[in-house]
Amino acid sequence: MGLRNLVSSGWHERDRNGFVCRNRAPSIPAITAFLPLYPMRLLFSSNHCYLDHSGGAALCTRELLELLAARGIDCRVLTTGILDPERETSLDEVLATLELPVQRFQVELRPGGSAEVIDLGVNGVRVTLMPTVSSRAERSPDLQEATTFLDLPE
Repeated sequence: MGLRNLVSSGWHERDRNGFVCRNRAPSIPAITAFLPLYPMRLLFSSNHCYLDHSGGAALCTRELLELLAARGIDCRVLTTGILDPERETSLDEVLATLELPVQRFQVELRPGGSAEVIDLGVNGVRVTLMPTVSSRAERSPDLQEATTFLDLPE
């Protein structure tokens, strides 16, 4: 069913009783009915590292967000340094393999205090990463790291 048929068959104006007004043209052009009025924005947040190159879920998520960003959607990621590899892996190792410019800075948290974050762009997706004490899921995040991570979007 084409766009024109979809609009003409199911998107008719209705009178106050709910009956279709067949003789009236749609009040807006058919194509603009399906376009957002504002730019689309998407925030993906996960305590498992978005930059992890060893896990299938992380790779699929990266591919999906990069495809959306390539189509004009403002995609951003808030993540931690928890990785899937069997051994402890530093974030510096992961960032070195990407060969992308990164910025490290302290952000102020609302309840007071601050946290270190790493900010970088990966194929059109802005990534804000909070380092953790360990890259292993069984050791991180601890209670303090989890609280800080939840305070970051504020």
